[in-house]
Amino acid sequence: MCVQMAGLCWISVLLAVSLSIGDCEPLDIGYVKRIDARIHEIYKYGGKQYSVAVNIPEDPQTTKELKGLILPVDWVDANTFLEAGQVYKGNNAVVAIPQGEEPYTEHAEKQVLDNLGELANIREGYILVLYSWLSPCGQCTEEGGNFNILNKIEELKNRGKSFALVFNTVYAWKEDNNGKKKDIPEADIKNTFHSLRQVIVDDNIFRCYKPNNRVFQCFKCFVDASPEADPVDECVKIQE
Repeated sequence: MCVQMAGLCWISVLLAVSLSIGDCEPLDIGYVKRIDARIHEIYKYGGKQYSVAVNIPEDPQTTKELKGLILPVDWVDANTFLEAGQVYKGNNAVVAIPQGEEPYTEHAEKQVLDNLGELANIREGYILVLYSWLSPCGQCTEEGGNFNILNKIEELKNRGKSFALVFNTVYAWKEDNNGKKKDIPEADIKNTFHSLRQVIVDDNIFRCYKPNNRVFQCFKCFVDASPEADPVDECVKIQE
């Protein structure tokens, strides 16, 4: 399903935040892949950044059941809100896109986390999945920064919730003050993931994407339990 909006079509983003009661078990990568595939079917936005949060059962569901949980969105309302620079809040979904031109004045991930509403409440047997097309940038984990998402994740965790993060595309470059493309040092990307790892239990951080000429696949970003271990290459390199 592809919903058109101003000539663009919805594209999935991936950042998943899963919420459960108490400590959560490591998410099964096969289940993450199935959830992500359903997101790709339903949410499309022209390859641009956006984030969406949806409540999903912790136990694996059938494809039909997953689609039924992820789909219920009033697209007329959603498009109206997003085009007006507002966050869309549905019965089982919160959707946001960045505001302003780069550098953005509001990041999509933070807008979604700041507007979870009922989705942030504990619901036994369910996880809250927040998808982002791009991996979080350095500003998302900058202490005291305007776009910091770590504090919100920590706040939710302290209320008895655990988290997982899933994204599609590595945020590996940005525009400089002259509007020219500037690569982000790999060390900076790794530092961002290390910061996220401090507030996300069980290393539930994943990247799901389709490399060129290869099948769609998911990777767990941290496979070494050592606190000093770096994320795998698939999570810090574009890997086209």
